[in-house]
Amino acid sequence: MSHLMRGAALLVLVSPILTALAQERLAAPVTDTMLQDPDPADWLMWRRTLDHWGHSPLDQIDAGNVDDLELAWSRPLHSGIQEGTPLVYAGVLFFPNPSDVIQAMDAATGELVWEHLIMDYRAGAQHTSGPIIGDGKVISGRGCEPEGGPDACIIMAHDASSGEELWRTRTIPAPGEPGGDSWGDVPFEARWHVGTWMVPSYDPELQRVFIGTSVTSPAPKFMLGGNDLQYLYHNSTLALDAITGEIVWYYQHLVDHWDLDHPFERLLVDTVVAPDPDAVNWINPDLQSGEVRKVVTGIPGKTGIVYTLDRETGEFLWATPTVVQTVVENIDGATGAVKVAEDMLFTGAEQTRYVCPTPNGGKNWPAGAYSPTTNAMYMPLQNTCMTIRSTAEEPSLDDLYAIDTATEITPGEEGVGTVRAISAETGVTSWVYQQPAGVASLTLMGSTGWFPMTFRPAPIPTCLFSRCRTDRRVVYPCQ
Repeated sequence: MSHLMRGAALLVLVSPILTALAQERLAAPVTDTMLQDPDPADWLMWRRTLDHWGHSPLDQIDAGNVDDLELAWSRPLHSGIQEGTPLVYAGVLFFPNPSDVIQAMDAATGELVWEHLIMDYRAGAQHTSGPIIGDGKVISGRGCEPEGGPDACIIMAHDASSGEELWRTRTIPAPGEPGGDSWGDVPFEARWHVGTWMVPSYDPELQRVFIGTSVTSPAPKFMLGGNDLQYLYHNSTLALDAITGEIVWYYQHLVDHWDLDHPFERLLVDTVVAPDPDAVNWINPDLQSGEVRKVVTGIPGKTGIVYTLDRETGEFLWATPTVVQTVVENIDGATGAVKVAEDMLFTGAEQTRYVCPTPNGGKNWPAGAYSPTTNAMYMPLQNTCMTIRSTAEEPSLDDLYAIDTATEITPGEEGVGTVRAISAETGVTSWVYQQPAGVASLTLMGSTGWFPMTFRPAPIPTCLFSRCRTDRRVVYPCQ
């Protein structure tokens, strides 16, 4: 029997298997206080907390018993590409399915509680990820297609109680606005595709939203206003005032020519900052090593470069590559300005370059995690390079990025998939896990120091599931 709702209303079928306590908890609204300090048994948002750590304080499963885990239940999803993350509240698991379907299931049994069909959104933008809720505001980004123009490329806040729009901020400035001149003479209506297609972070103390942006369309900049412009605010970290939506500061990680997005998770951490010059390529010379800073850190883009910024001011603190990359030649430590490798640029159609990494990353949408126990981040990455060709002279709606790629494993590497443990304090990589198959799932940190990963079975189908500790040792074998 299908429970699929073909209309716009929500179909609620309360499962009799849910305990009275669970039903009582579900009846209670989720508050800002709960979101900022969730119950250990709940996973209320994409990375569990507003700082995007992806860390669970639960400790019942550890290295000593993880290999005793057995399958408790399974149920099929709707057909289509699956990149969803479940949420858990009061013993109910909420899961986004392909084809715009959301399911609620009893987390203990897999029993379907309800299922809901979301109507398609077809106006040049897509909600490619869920929102966050901070201080009573529903804050969301979106992907935006060229046919939607610059007005489709927005970040929005709505009142969580009434749904009233509170503010919207474009990621593409118009001529005459701050950053508008960075597009040169490109007409406003021809400024395309700077999306925010991943979930933002939120600092309730600063009342500040942190979100990353994508590339432009097309990717090669000779087709727009030339290779010497910035094209704000693409490939940037934006810090927005949650009350007004105003951009408080921005940092541009890369002027892109190859579809190397930077929209991924921003980790909010308070940490001692003491980058090791032997391990970190670019360090702010004015940084006082050992001082405690509120930072936004992680690997925000496909290049695989770790960036650490002061989240109050946007000041560049340090950055260092992880996988092989050939597009960033240098970063000025004093200013944070990124210099692109000129020999990687296109100046016309039908030119080829050999570039590392590829639009698959490096880093991609599978999120990394942070452990407060080790003060380290754990990042899933790919070792990839490509021969890339520019395919057109002029922008076209029929050729989104105007590039064509042929991908291969990075020369000198034996496999695609790698996970790295990187200190948030020093930038030192404490261990590297590598395998032939690519990494295709987010990581999760537990208080016992292990995390689950799933791996894309390509190019060699070697491993579908494993669990590792923070010292890299596999404690649950591949199956």
